[in-house]
Amino acid sequence: MGRRALLGMLGLGVAGLLWGAKAQSGLEAVLRPVAINDRTGLTGLIPATGRFRIYTVTGSLPKRTDAEYHLTVDGAVDRPDVLDITDLRAWRG
Repeated sequence: MGRRALLGMLGLGVAGLLWGAKAQSGLEAVLRPVAINDRTGLTGLIPATGRFRIYTVTGSLPKRTDAEYHLTVDGAVDRPDVLDITDLRAWRG
């Protein structure tokens, strides 16, 4: 491998680290309206749509209200707790 190739790859790696998150955010902002209204599911194949990829055999996702969401923290922890959606949103900051 030549010096130019090595320096070029290092430069592209540094550029990816510096600008990758901004490029990803911009791509998500452009694709989000398309992904939300996509009835075919094809935008799920694009990794930059800002949504979780969920595989299902039923073809639909479960519908839950905010009141139904909770996270139970137990097991090998000092303080077991149950958090609801408002706790999680406040924690996200």
